[in-house]
Amino acid sequence: MPPRPRTSPRHSSQIYLGQIVGARTRLVQTAAKEGQARVKLDMTKRGLGELEKRNAMGREGQGGRGTKKMRAEVESLQNKVDATGWSVDEEQARRHCAEQRMM
Repeated sequence: MPPRPRTSPRHSSQIYLGQIVGARTRLVQTAAKEGQARVKLDMTKRGLGELEKRNAMGREGQGGRGTKKMRAEVESLQNKVDATGWSVDEEQARRHCAEQRMM
């Protein structure tokens, strides 16, 4: 078997930096998806609350079909948020640390 060509230290450091850049890019993309899922979940929960109020007041003529659909969407979005590993406590701790650094 022929000997492997030696890679220069510069070449291997470029590969390493490229891996870091790729990892950071994936991290930013995942954080953006997580944020979008949280916002959509919050909006859907609000809409569900309003729909339930209308149902309670008898304004919904469809017999609650809209409520069932919204509940299913809330559950689906909650599963997406849960899959990201995000939690309210971690977010509050992260914000607190960021505020402390700014002081």
